[in-house]
Amino acid sequence: AKRENKCSRCGYSHPPEKKCPAAGQKCLKCGYFGHFSNVCKKKQGFVKEVEADQSACDKASGYLGELRVNEVHNAQCPVVKLLIRDHQVSFKMDSGADVS
Repeated sequence: AKRENKCSRCGYSHPPEKKCPAAGQKCLKCGYFGHFSNVCKKKQGFVKEVEADQSACDKASGYLGELRVNEVHNAQCPVVKLLIRDHQVSFKMDSGADVS
């Protein structure tokens, strides 16, 4: 009997000569290609510290031009909590790039 080990890229058992189903696929956890999220080694976490550049704030319109994230512990879904007029509001950070 031929023993099939679990693939480190997809998490399934398949013969070594068969193409891995994760080949060329994007991981939904880290955004890299070639493995599935169920076997992704990227750590989960949260945003720890955020700074707003006061010179980038337009108080009349409420526009915030720059927000600097000092530490991210969850690359998949960084959420920032800001205090706006004494109300805490949660925002999902979006740099506009898949990878920075």
